[in-house]
Amino acid sequence: MKHTFLLQTTTFMLPAPLPFNELQRLQDLYAYDILDTHAETDFDELVELASHILGCPISLVTLIDKDRQWFKAKRGIDFSSTKRELSFCAHTILQNDVMVVEDAEKDERFSDNPCVAGELHIRFYAGAPIISPAGHKLGTLCIADRNPRSLSADEHRYLVLLSSQVTKLLEIRKRNIVIRERAAEIIKLKSDAINRYIGDIEHEKKVIARDLHEQFAQEIASSLMYLKMAEKEKPEKQLSYILSAKEQLNNTLHNIRNLSYKISPLANQLLDTGEMVSEYVKSVAATCSFKIILNLPDISNIRADRERLLILIRTIELWLKMLNYRKDITEVQITVKIKSQLLIEIEHNGIAIDESLKNEMLQHILCDKIYSYNGSVNIPLEQGKNMLLITLPLPEYINEKPAPGILYN
Repeated sequence: MKHTFLLQTTTFMLPAPLPFNELQRLQDLYAYDILDTHAETDFDELVELASHILGCPISLVTLIDKDRQWFKAKRGIDFSSTKRELSFCAHTILQNDVMVVEDAEKDERFSDNPCVAGELHIRFYAGAPIISPAGHKLGTLCIADRNPRSLSADEHRYLVLLSSQVTKLLEIRKRNIVIRERAAEIIKLKSDAINRYIGDIEHEKKVIARDLHEQFAQEIASSLMYLKMAEKEKPEKQLSYILSAKEQLNNTLHNIRNLSYKISPLANQLLDTGEMVSEYVKSVAATCSFKIILNLPDISNIRADRERLLILIRTIELWLKMLNYRKDITEVQITVKIKSQLLIEIEHNGIAIDESLKNEMLQHILCDKIYSYNGSVNIPLEQGKNMLLITLPLPEYINEKPAPGILYN
């Protein structure tokens, strides 16, 4: 049976005054985002436990809203809220300890309350305030009975313990909401990074197609021209045209090989680390507005799988392209070191990197791939240094032999 009469009011009741910090208390309550939510097992089990331990047919987890009391968990009743002016618990949140009403019919605050005078016929009530970490009393863990009775010292303690468990559940629930929201943000950031990466790949495919059409077509056409010219010349002059055609075709083959590194890296193929870094830095430098100094030690004996090196090269290339939008940068130094792993330092002479560019770089999917190799990508906040640091473990390494810087641009 639904006790709808609880929504009625009477002129003889003495409603509870508002707490002195009511505005702050309500703000704290609303921060938990719990009002009007569905039933949750953890809270339901607490009221079941309260009824069992304390021997009362009615037990509730109540939260005191602006104009109502709302039940997060209930046992012994089948309605979910009442007006605040009818609430025993609105009185309980005015004090720090358990409030006990042994016989409501003899208490002038509640004797005319519909919960007492009506069909529900509440006589005994005891409630412990639910106190947030900020010190606000959000509601109560309360019990009620239809017969007058008292509350023993042990029962008093059990009620306080149960109310403190409600506080802990509220805090856990609040933290879980924050964790879920942050997880959703991270998933979105990763999704955006993947989409950007896919976009970069699509752009790279277009660049490759253009290169294939323009550069290779021109080189092959040039080779054919040399061969046609050789056909028209005397034998003693044919050799020079044939050699020119051969050189042109070798250049084309070299460019196709380099392009294939970008398109389809073979994970198990080991490549010269120094040569790969040098070639790719040189190719990127041609598109940058600043000069690039590459400090590359003698690492000719260092070999690494092509996929690992390709991820490293693309990460360097990504950062240089980001820096290229900065008009204040005129020089970038790339220093390669070999310790227990490969260390790349990319330092520029411009002003400090802003937070948005830093986040864009560090959240890029290429950095995730570096991390997957147990590497790292960092932008240290050291005074006087504008640097990106990349570390990448290699299967084998040797002592480096420093070499003079190579200037590009």
